[in-house]
Amino acid sequence: LEMERDLEKSLQEIMKVKQLGELSQTVLKQANKDTVIKLVNVLTSSLKRSGELLRAAGADVDQLQADQIKLQKDLLAEKEESVQSKDKELKEMKKTVTKEMKSWADVVSKNVKSTEITPSVIKEAVKSAVEEDRGEEDRSRNVMVYGLEEKDPR
Repeated sequence: LEMERDLEKSLQEIMKVKQLGELSQTVLKQANKDTVIKLVNVLTSSLKRSGELLRAAGADVDQLQADQIKLQKDLLAEKEESVQSKDKELKEMKKTVTKEMKSWADVVSKNVKSTEITPSVIKEAVKSAVEEDRGEEDRSRNVMVYGLEEKDPR
């Protein structure tokens, strides 16, 4: 923008035009040799500055692209590390779950093997259930009197 303003200012001074668009063949044909030399010098220096700016901008673009590539590589490395870490955690969790499942399976199988169901075990279970039932309400100790209404003791 600054370069454009400088060029317009120089053209106004040299060619007596207000804007670049006013520079035409007719205006150039009216210029003398010294005016054309001054114009060529201004245009040449303007082209040099444009070239320098373009090279600087190209170098900046190249640097930005290199930085972007480096950041993308770093991001991929971090993702790979994260995936490996999660894989490791999952393997450890799988080992723990497998170990605990085996432990529970061992406990259950030991308890099932140690408790054998035999006729004597069944008799003891029935006997204790009957005795417990009698303990709640022992009908043999109740007295019945005919003609009286029975009241619920609860």
